[in-house]
Amino acid sequence: MIRQPGGLVVEMTDGTEEFNRRYRAPFYYDLAKYAPIRMAKALAEEAGEYGCTAPDPADYR
Repeated sequence: MIRQPGGLVVEMTDGTEEFNRRYRAPFYYDLAKYAPIRMAKALAEEAGEYGCTAPDPADYR
């Protein structure tokens, strides 16, 4: 995305954003489920200056 500007970050997960906000025991399961969501959001935020974007989940409600 940096060498060739532009791109789209898409993260697909189970459940809805609201559903994924709640804690899912045990700790490591919750961490494994939520980490990719946060990684996609962070990557989209940091890559924005290179023309990359990510859809806002609120747009799909």
